[in-house]
Amino acid sequence: MCWKKHYSLISILVFCFQAFETDARKQWCMNIRYENPTEGCCGGVIYNRSRDQIDYECCNDNVYKRSEQTCCGRVLRNNTDIDQEDICCENQFHPKNKGVCCDNIFYRHGDKNHHSCCGKLLNDNNNKMCCNGKLHVGSKHPGKKCCGDCKDDSCCGTTPYNSKERTCTDNNQLLPEGNTPEPFWINMCGNKSIDETIQGCCNGTPFNLLNQICCGGTILHKSKKCCDGRVLDTAKYVCCNRETIEQQVKLLSNHDDCCLLKNGSLQTYNRKYYECTLTSGVIQNGTRCGPLLYNKSIDLCCQGILFKMVLSRKGKCCGVKSYDTECQECESRCHQRFG
Repeated sequence: MCWKKHYSLISILVFCFQAFETDARKQWCMNIRYENPTEGCCGGVIYNRSRDQIDYECCNDNVYKRSEQTCCGRVLRNNTDIDQEDICCENQFHPKNKGVCCDNIFYRHGDKNHHSCCGKLLNDNNNKMCCNGKLHVGSKHPGKKCCGDCKDDSCCGTTPYNSKERTCTDNNQLLPEGNTPEPFWINMCGNKSIDETIQGCCNGTPFNLLNQICCGGTILHKSKKCCDGRVLDTAKYVCCNRETIEQQVKLLSNHDDCCLLKNGSLQTYNRKYYECTLTSGVIQNGTRCGPLLYNKSIDLCCQGILFKMVLSRKGKCCGVKSYDTECQECESRCHQRFG
């Protein structure tokens, strides 16, 4: 009846997992659980986020209609009372004529007539160029393209360039004016072109794929090992690449891999002599009959059942049993052959 107990244990585990999965979708409001995202908790009270097709939100323990009010930080104001010149920045209202808001950062010395935003940065339109969130010293003549000694007037990705002297391709690659695009394996690394068949890019710096690696933004010789962005001391550690990458202390100096055990822990082992299994963890290498090692030259394995030292007696399998071919035969079942 062991199989019934085993089945019952599986049923209990499945039930517990389903209960945990259902419970994980709920959140607590004081001592009451509620479903997310259809409901919310505001000041210890559960509310419906979209009741009567109206969006509701919580602001400083007060439920409000988004169509009628605006929450900025912990301050709730009616939309009709908000001056069109007011802006919400850094979780509070500011008059627009007192500064510029760039990605929730308020610059009080900014002037919207002379400044604009470049991502989170304040950009002086007169002498700086914004290229996808990065500020650069731009052309002295904004909006005009120039050549010769003039400064950059266009952007290629986050890199400024002189459009009269160079061309920007669709993949943000800068080429000398008049040149045809490079093959698809040519790409940019920082401000340099690299051949991706033999080169890599490590934090904006090219490196040679033949004898170098990139580890956490640092270029190392290929003889070094990298694990989770850190140099691996192979004399002491093994790099375990499972659900998460981590360095594991070696149990023995010749260990070179990790095995995830059923209890969730990791065990190092040597792949030459051992193997990692889901059910038994680290076990010795070799041919197996079920969980047992056996010698194919002298032992017989019949559907996972091991019979030791039977091949010398001309033994063969008959289902899960073995029989002696010299005095027995296998039909629907094994029986002694009469002669």
